[in-house]
Amino acid sequence: MLALAVAKVLLTVFFGETSLMLAFLKDSNTSKSLIDIYDELYNRLEEQDFQKLFPIILTDNGSEFSNPKSMCAQIILLPEIIP
Repeated sequence: MLALAVAKVLLTVFFGETSLMLAFLKDSNTSKSLIDIYDELYNRLEEQDFQKLFPIILTDNGSEFSNPKSMCAQIILLPEIIP
């Protein structure tokens, strides 16, 4: 029996001021896997530090960003930007 190789994916977060890039290895490229990473960062950093590090999160139109309201549910999203 042949086993199919399962590709892993990287979520990268780039901080332009310092040229620092964080990379998170994920098993899949889903909205839930992305939400889990940002929720973990939020929980470890706590609200004040998280908001200092991530005042704005810019994304592309990838399927993993299809549920922006669930990303860091504790963070206030601007209604005029995210309906």
